[in-house]
Amino acid sequence: MAAIFGTSQSTAHRIIRDLLPAVPALFDDGGGARHGETLLLDNTLIPVHDQSLTRPSKNYRRSVTIHVLATTTRRIVHVGRAWPGNRNDIIVAKATVNLPAGVTTLTDGGYRSLPGATLPPPKTDEQRHAAHRKIRARIEHILARMKDWQMLRQCRRRGNNINHPARAVAFLYNPNYGRYL
Repeated sequence: MAAIFGTSQSTAHRIIRDLLPAVPALFDDGGGARHGETLLLDNTLIPVHDQSLTRPSKNYRRSVTIHVLATTTRRIVHVGRAWPGNRNDIIVAKATVNLPAGVTTLTDGGYRSLPGATLPPPKTDEQRHAAHRKIRARIEHILARMKDWQMLRQCRRRGNNINHPARAVAFLYNPNYGRYL
């Protein structure tokens, strides 16, 4: 970056360090779902080196959990704030997710008591269960693509600064992130 703009490396680093937290604020990400649209909700674990926010979890030594709300067309609508990685999906969702009215939200079985969430039908109803599973696979693909980014795979940010790269990756994945209000 420094060579491109003809500045020193320390100046480029200082500018990036100071401006990176302001970039997500440019994109208002609150409730960007259209009426009648189907949304998908799921949480994912992100390994983080900082121990102030993280907790040991089942899959990683130190991680945070973030939730992602996306449409069935793979458009990311909302990326939630980071919580310690040992929290259940329902605890994080109840504290941070406000599901829009008039919108169907498909979740997995971990969101049993979340108001407005559509849980998978029982396995005895195989046809409906398979349809729900096929649609929900899209959110798993979105989360996998988000975690392909190096800044989320080996996050060395401190404290709540994990939220900035998560929203930046959502914007890079979907350039219209937050513009459908």
